[in-house]
Amino acid sequence: MLFAEHLTKSFGTLLVLEDISFNLGPGERVGLVGPNGAGKTTLLRILAGEEEFDNGQAGFKGGTIGYLRQEAGLDSANTLLEEMWTAFPEVHETDRRLHEIAGQIEQGDGDIDALIEQQGRLFEEFDRLDGYRLESRIGRVLDGLGFSVKDRAKRCGDFSGGWQMRIALAKVLIRRPDNLLLDEPTNHLDTKSRDWLAGELAEYRGVVLLVTHDGEFLDRVATRIMELRDAGIDVYAGNYTQYQQTKAARLQQQDQAAGRQQRELTRQQRFIDRFRAKQSKATVVKSREKMVAKI
Repeated sequence: MLFAEHLTKSFGTLLVLEDISFNLGPGERVGLVGPNGAGKTTLLRILAGEEEFDNGQAGFKGGTIGYLRQEAGLDSANTLLEEMWTAFPEVHETDRRLHEIAGQIEQGDGDIDALIEQQGRLFEEFDRLDGYRLESRIGRVLDGLGFSVKDRAKRCGDFSGGWQMRIALAKVLIRRPDNLLLDEPTNHLDTKSRDWLAGELAEYRGVVLLVTHDGEFLDRVATRIMELRDAGIDVYAGNYTQYQQTKAARLQQQDQAAGRQQRELTRQQRFIDRFRAKQSKATVVKSREKMVAKI
């Protein structure tokens, strides 16, 4: 679960988040929208535990969290496949030892019987850690994001910046965290990869909170929209198109209410101006002046 309770955050004199509260549970896929500079990335960083805040509470409860930042943060010396396995350090170490022992056995280096026995134990450990299914999961995600089989042996530093962001996205997705934060995940994706990601997220069992300017993508993924504006949050049910429709209706209602209020103010002011000089209307005029002042 991702949550915020009366959350407030400022940078110096700039108030970014003020008294914000929400709860997002498993199965919810929420699009976080708002103008540039509204604090969307700041909110994600707070929920991930990477940014301090002034007042209130915020973060995640239960399970693990995955966070796609706007910077890839990869080890440029790792191959693509090696970088994927860093998402599972215990499994990665077991796999590394298996390859090491296989090389020793092949070269006849050391006590072969002991090496074979150790290899057997490592195979059992690899199976216990679900390593074989992880291999399949890694392959499926890499395929979905447009990587070729040959790319898996390519070093991360040899990929372009956009493809490095795809690697970072793949690392987050293969872990399948219970709480998933995605900051602009579609920025560097082509149509095919974007379609694959939309399908992947639509079936995600955990809670997803994502920032994107891609309204069509949110229409396919989001079950709720949270709009961050003027340091506050408004929550809308449904996808991006439904959010736009609901917001437009709200604004129209507000405009109509403002128009009625202005007409009433004008009517009252006319009465005040007309009868201000009449002593017999002094009490009524004063009463209406007070009412206008309150409005």
